[in-house]
Amino acid sequence: MRRISVNYLLLTLGVLLNFSSANASTIVPLQEDVSFTSSEANEFVTSGDLLTLHAVNAAGISYNEFSTFSVSGPTLKLINIPTFDSDSNRVEAPNLIVIKADNISLNGKIELAGAPADIRQLQGDSAPHISL
Repeated sequence: MRRISVNYLLLTLGVLLNFSSANASTIVPLQEDVSFTSSEANEFVTSGDLLTLHAVNAAGISYNEFSTFSVSGPTLKLINIPTFDSDSNRVEAPNLIVIKADNISLNGKIELAGAPADIRQLQGDSAPHISL
């Protein structure tokens, strides 16, 4: 009978299950109410990475600023659902999602979860700043 070392088994399992941080998205929000949950960092998130968007304004726009917006690996799901304001009034989901970052890299899939919306990307220092 052939003996297999424990290190060999762990290495093989790592390759088969794709334990690699090289395929992870890197998303760094600049706004406090925007949150990113990586499926690699959270055992309860198994269907891809999740991005909760900035609150919608009166014009139906969610303006989101990032220092880095790099998508790779698992599908990034943008959560676009109605929310509630501080007075518990329902606020509809945005119909336009703006993503502004110094660097944008899309080497993976992005999926919109929830209400339909247009997505616009603004990249670099020359991208206009939008006052909302």
